[in-house]
Parts: sequence; structure tokens; C-alpha cells
Amino acid sequence: MSSLTHFSKHQSISLTLSVVSIFFVWIIFSILYGERIPAGNGLGFDGVNYTYYAQNFYELILNHKFTEYASQRIFVPFLIHGTSTLFNLPITEQNSPFYFQ
Repeated sequence: MSSLTHFSKHQSISLTLSVVSIFFVWIIFSILYGERIPAGNGLGFDGVNYTYYAQNFYELILNHKFTEYASQRIFVPFLIHGTSTLFNLPITEQNSPFYFQ
């Protein structure tokens, strides 16, 4: 009976690893070959604004320049600004679509 239980646990772990692997392969494929938005050089209409928010995040915060609409969507530009600062990566219109994926 214990060997059957052991086999079930092993099978469960194997299935979990398979699902997680498929998920990450799908994410990588989507980033590399996924659909691109033609407006705003791949950023979309709102993406142009979000890129600007990420590029000038602290200036906009300190000078209270975020609109009410933009302040409700501040988390993603904050993450992009923080990550790019941490890894010393520039935020440009060319690499911003990658950041927002």
C-alpha cells in the first residue's frame, strides 16, 4: 500500500513540474513571438503614457503631476521604474514593450 502512495506523490510532483514547465515555455514564446500592438511603436495608446510615467516616475510623484486616472494605474510604472533602476536599464520607447509584457 505504501508503494502505491509513494507512486501517487511522485506522479503528482511530475505532473506539477510538467504544468509549470509548459507555462514558462508559453510565457517565453509569447514574449518572443507574441502579438504586437502597432499603435505607438508597439506600446499602444496607453503604453506611451505609461512609458512616460515610468521614465519620470519620481519627478511626477514629487511634483504631484499624476492625474486622477493615472494615479489609479501607478503600480506598473512604479515596478518598471524600480526594476530598471535596480538593474541599471534604460527606459526607452524601443525596450518599453518588453517591460510591459
